[in-house]
Amino acid sequence: MTRGVWGPTSSAQAAARRGEWHDRFECRHAHEPWHRQAVQLKWELDTAGGAHCREWLAAELRAVLAGRPAR
Repeated sequence: MTRGVWGPTSSAQAAARRGEWHDRFECRHAHEPWHRQAVQLKWELDTAGGAHCREWLAAELRAVLAGRPAR
């Protein structure tokens, strides 16, 4: 967590080039390859159309999360 960050907290603020003071929360694993892959798979899972595709993506996501390093 980073406290006291200045910047936009919404797309509307970003478009208007405005901001406000806020705290930024970020996963400590955000820059690791497995985390980026998991985030991408989750996005694809949330936007996938077919049930079969969603099942496959969910299985892939579980495999990525199971293979990540221990906390």
